[in-house]
Amino acid sequence: IKTLSEIESLANEIVADERKNLLEAMNAQVESGLDRIKILAIGIGIFAAAGMVLSLVAARAIANPIRLAADAAEKVAAGDLTAQVSSRRSDELGRLLTSIATMVQNLAALIRQVKGSGDQLASTASQITAAAEQQEQISNSFGMAGSQIASSVSQISATSAELLGTMTDVAAAVDATAAV
Repeated sequence: IKTLSEIESLANEIVADERKNLLEAMNAQVESGLDRIKILAIGIGIFAAAGMVLSLVAARAIANPIRLAADAAEKVAAGDLTAQVSSRRSDELGRLLTSIATMVQNLAALIRQVKGSGDQLASTASQITAAAEQQEQISNSFGMAGSQIASSVSQISATSAELLGTMTDVAAAVDATAAV
C-alpha cells in the first residue's frame, strides 16, 4: 500500500511540477505578449508622431501659398496694385499665384490706360473750351461789325434822304430859274 501512496505522492509531485512549469510558461508568454504590445504601441506612437509631422509640413506647404494668394487678393481689393506675388511651384497653387500676379499686372496696365485716356479727355475738353471761347469772341466781333454796318447804313440812308431833298430843291430852283 505504500507503493500506492508513493505513486500517488509521486503523481502529485509530477502534477505540481507540470502546473508550475505550465504557469511559468504562461507567465513567460504573457510577459512576451506584453513586450510585443509595448513595442507595437511604441511603433504606433512613432508612426502617429511622424504622421503628425508630415501632416503639419503638408499643411504648411498648402497653407502658405494660399495665404500669399489671399494677402495679394486683399491688397488688390483695397486698391493696392503694387502687390508682388511670385511662385516657383508648378502645381495648382503655383498656377493660382502666377494667375494672381498676372491679374495684378493686367489691372495696373488697365488703370494706366484709363488714366491716360482720362488725361487725353481732359486735354480735349480744354481744347474744346478754348475753341468755344474763340468762337464766342468771333461771334461778338461779328455782332459789333453788324451793328457798325447797320449804323453806317442808317447814316447813308439819312444822308441819301438829305441829298434827295437838296437835289429836289436844286431842281426846283433850276426850274424856277429856267422859267424866268
